Amino acid sequence: MKKMKKAKWSDLPEDIWRLIMEKLCWSERVPLCLVCKIWRDCIREIKNTKEFLPWLMYYDKGRKGNCSICKLCDPSAKRIFTVKQTQIARNRDLVPHQSRHGWVLFSKGFFGLVIKHLFLYSPFTNQVIELPKLNKIYSKASFSLSPTCPDCMVIALRIPKTGELEIKAWQPGYETWKTFKFSGEYDIISQVAYAGESFYCVFSDLKRNVKKIGAFNTKHQEWQEFSGSIEVNNEPNRVYLSVAINGDLLLVTTLAQSGRISGFQRFHLSNKKWFVVENDTIMEKQVTFIGGTSFSVPAMGNARQSAGLIIGSTPVLRCYNCLVTQQWWQPPQYPQVYDWINKNDYNKLKRIWIQPPF
Repeated sequence: MKKMKKAKWSDLPEDIWRLIMEKLCWSERVPLCLVCKIWRDCIREIKNTKEFLPWLMYYDKGRKGNCSICKLCDPSAKRIFTVKQTQIARNRDLVPHQSRHGWVLFSKGFFGLVIKHLFLYSPFTNQVIELPKLNKIYSKASFSLSPTCPDCMVIALRIPKTGELEIKAWQPGYETWKTFKFSGEYDIISQVAYAGESFYCVFSDLKRNVKKIGAFNTKHQEWQEFSGSIEVNNEPNRVYLSVAINGDLLLVTTLAQSGRISGFQRFHLSNKKWFVVENDTIMEKQVTFIGGTSFSVPAMGNARQSAGLIIGSTPVLRCYNCLVTQQWWQPPQYPQVYDWINKNDYNKLKRIWIQPPF
């Protein structure tokens, strides 16, 4: 009897490979990139149409002050991955500032109260990019693009004295920080977010009332200010700044103790004005995530059922319907798209949202 020839994966037409790989979630495709160059190129060409929800990164310090735990939660596969021998294990008092394309900007030391040492970390590749040390103490930091891109820029901001704003900028290839100084009346640098080609900075007073907003253009390296203030209630607030899917800025204020939302405004970049978000058509098309890292994703694919929600990562996982302001003061709900995560195991750990690198 003639033996049948054993079929090989390489015998399959490329369009069949593509159909199979398109059915897999992103975390299942990653190991296949290591098989061969043909598969790697095929996977890179697959356009993301299903996975828009961010991953959750959990981390904590060990008994000796080291970060001994680092886990990634994939909402598409509903799986938890452990980052072994994490490269951030030697760092203490880590504070996240921004997440983009699979990277997180961290500062370390001084219990997160001030910024003097920044580094970029990718939990997906366990890679660390150390940035030059800052010679002064800064209050806020952010970055624009993946650090593998030559146009990536990291900035750190501070108000060294009354009437002056100082911005430090770093790009791949820089050995030192570049310094920019701008004159003006500034209070507290509340939050920073990147949109288009600019870093947008929100300035507030001691009560977190927003006083003005400014923008640093990364291409022309120019500073521009916009008027527009927001009054918040008298209770202590936390402020989160993110970018809507149409490029506008979103400002979410929450009560410091309970974490409940106390205000939600959108800054229209076209007419440079703040508007209270209510029955907003843009918000219906996206999901907003706030916490140590904040951003928005389109309500498509696996994020479709969460359209119009604000989902926070601290002090516990919670979500609110940003389209109905009356619900802000109701007890927050646990987000259904992350209800497979064991609450008891992870509420004790630090957690941030991660934008996957696709």
